[in-house]
Amino acid sequence: MEKSSITKPLPDPVKEYILAEYAEIRTEIRIFMNEINMLARYAVILTGLIWAWLLKEGDNSEIIGRLGWLPLVISLLFAWKAFTLRIELIYRGRYIQKLEREFDLPNNLG
Repeated sequence: MEKSSITKPLPDPVKEYILAEYAEIRTEIRIFMNEINMLARYAVILTGLIWAWLLKEGDNSEIIGRLGWLPLVISLLFAWKAFTLRIELIYRGRYIQKLEREFDLPNNLG
């Protein structure tokens, strides 16, 4: 196990700051996870609505030809946003792991 780089006790204001930062980052992670789930849900609903409308207009090939690509584009945009949120999750998770290592916290606390 890697040794902690903290060699002396931290002053109370520093401890309070680190604990507040830790709590804030965990809150951000929860928010990002919820947002990723909402994006997936909205992408399915929106593309489903568009496909249903396009199928209803099935006899009008001009509309289908012009807007048939729209569900794909919408799905790609939602996927890109979810991907960027996932990258942010990874960065924040690594930072929390770093804090946990620095304070020699046991694994699997939360």
